[in-house]
Amino acid sequence: APAVLGVAPGGVVDGRFWDVVERGDVAALAAELAVDPGVSLGEVLPALSSWRRQESVRSVVDGWRYGVMWKPVAGRLAAGVLGGCWLVVVRAGEAGGGWARGVVGMLAGCGVDVRVVELGAVGRGGVAEELRRAVGDGSVAGVFSLLAVGGDPELGLLGTAVLVQALGDVGVGGSLWVATRGGVSVGRSDGVVVPGQALVWGFGRVAALELPERWGGLVDLPESVDERALGRLAGVLAGAGGSGEDQVALRASGVF
Repeated sequence: APAVLGVAPGGVVDGRFWDVVERGDVAALAAELAVDPGVSLGEVLPALSSWRRQESVRSVVDGWRYGVMWKPVAGRLAAGVLGGCWLVVVRAGEAGGGWARGVVGMLAGCGVDVRVVELGAVGRGGVAEELRRAVGDGSVAGVFSLLAVGGDPELGLLGTAVLVQALGDVGVGGSLWVATRGGVSVGRSDGVVVPGQALVWGFGRVAALELPERWGGLVDLPESVDERALGRLAGVLAGAGGSGEDQVALRASGVF
């Protein structure tokens, strides 16, 4: 799950300056100070003083901001229990996709009554009608949405927003979990974040604040589906061993 980190003012500024000095890179130092490489030391000193003041102020401002760092989820993910009725929401024609089949099979293997909802349009009324047809007179323990995974990124964001609205219209009380793929990066070796998928994460964080009683969480899936990933997903949906994490990323090396 993501944690926030502050930036120590001064350290970044000093580190960058001394790195240039130690490398003896006159051109880089001149460019940093905005002076001609051939100027004398007497001319450099005022520029250096001005640069130091500006960079110190900038570093202090950066220290007021927050960055995201992902950490492994500790504890046993499989400690919770899945049960009841779950809706798996996918785009029309994608029920046979790898992740859709994998999630349905995983939930069914946990003893869950799984009902697949395929959505061809993103109209709020039409989505609500499809949900009513799937739910009937029963109750729903959870909803897992794959609408944002792959395909048109704008449709994924719009479809997710409409799904949240329609679930409220129908009165579905189960927790909604929204899946993405490439929505976040847990480290330098994790690849580039896909902007369309990141939009869904931004929306999901707002939905979590506004609808805490109906929100489950955000799950960023790995590229390929396998039994290990599905087992970890089951643990996340079952409550992550009581850790309460609602923003997780599944990777080959574990859950973050």
